[in-house]
Amino acid sequence: MALRILRTSLAKLSQSSAAAEAAGGKLVSFYATPAEGPGVLVIFDMPKGGAAAAVSGVVVAAGVLQNLKLTRLLTQAEVVQIRQKAAKVRGAYKPPGK
Repeated sequence: MALRILRTSLAKLSQSSAAAEAAGGKLVSFYATPAEGPGVLVIFDMPKGGAAAAVSGVVVAAGVLQNLKLTRLLTQAEVVQIRQKAAKVRGAYKPPGK
């Protein structure tokens, strides 16, 4: 049983890496998660423009994964840009009724 689980995990790792590369990205990390699972936590470095959504859609449609959650991670430089943009928007935005 343990050997079958190991082979399945290694196959998912290989397939995940190939899917990311096909979308122009790369697999960074692949972890097993016993909570809410069994499951996996996969970290990809993907180009912008929906590449991560495309990969996850294909994998879910194939029935390989369920309960998938995408989380976009931001670099500190991106956070600074977002905060600067938010400051500009905040000055222009007027909530309805005020």
